[in-house]
Amino acid sequence: MVRGRPILIVVVPCILLLLLFGLLTRSRLSWPPASAQWPGAGLLAGTSVTSQASHHKVEIQEKEVGRWGERHLGSLPSCRGVGGPHNLAQTLRWHILRSVVRALNAASVPYFLTDGSLLFLVRECGTGETDIDVAVEATWWKEGGNPGRVTAAMESAGLHSTTIFGQVDKFGYEERWVTQGLQVDVFAADTVVEGERRESLWTGDNVYPCILKVESFAWYTWWGEQVRLPHPLEPALVSMYGPEWTQKSKWHYFLYFGQCENSGLGWNNTQDKPGGC
Repeated sequence: MVRGRPILIVVVPCILLLLLFGLLTRSRLSWPPASAQWPGAGLLAGTSVTSQASHHKVEIQEKEVGRWGERHLGSLPSCRGVGGPHNLAQTLRWHILRSVVRALNAASVPYFLTDGSLLFLVRECGTGETDIDVAVEATWWKEGGNPGRVTAAMESAGLHSTTIFGQVDKFGYEERWVTQGLQVDVFAADTVVEGERRESLWTGDNVYPCILKVESFAWYTWWGEQVRLPHPLEPALVSMYGPEWTQKSKWHYFLYFGQCENSGLGWNNTQDKPGGC
């Protein structure tokens, strides 16, 4: 018995050390738990782990393709070989436009890019040089809680409202939103006759209709985002900027809105409404 004690003294600690080593090894293999991992860790390891934000983005894209029975036509020819904005000003404008598009898509707002935003995208895959122009279907906008949905979407994109033109249930309604010094104009567009949409131009207290040709709408991919545009594109742009819309000119803006003022269809809004264009 006395001679066996040294053996026990040596064996027992060894067994304890082996047990401790086994526990540590199992702990290292399972740490950190999957629920506590950084969302991007799987990307570094080559797995398919995605963050909550990117998953939300994918859901929006999958939901938007084919919405309202409209087609998705892929990328625009002007964007082939153009991977993103080419300068700081374009980058800022793109980040804001992308936020607006994502918010409107998520809220199921029937919008489309119009005016200068449409022109610069289709012509040169750019974001323009001044403001961002978006139109919303007027009949949808004035129904029920839809005005609040538009407001919530724009606010979620980080913008704040500065000016409201007209009344949401009447022709000429427009909202002006601003963020980081950039202006986003949201116009109500209604249908007067089949194949045409009517937007508005405010000058002082006068509101004028601006007509663009729109047979239908289609979805396009623009730098990874799904955007809704008039279809076909060329008749819409010709109706706004003339047959030479493909040529860069600083007068295109004034050509379109000059046609609005000279259309003879404008009328004086007797109520005291903010003006501007």
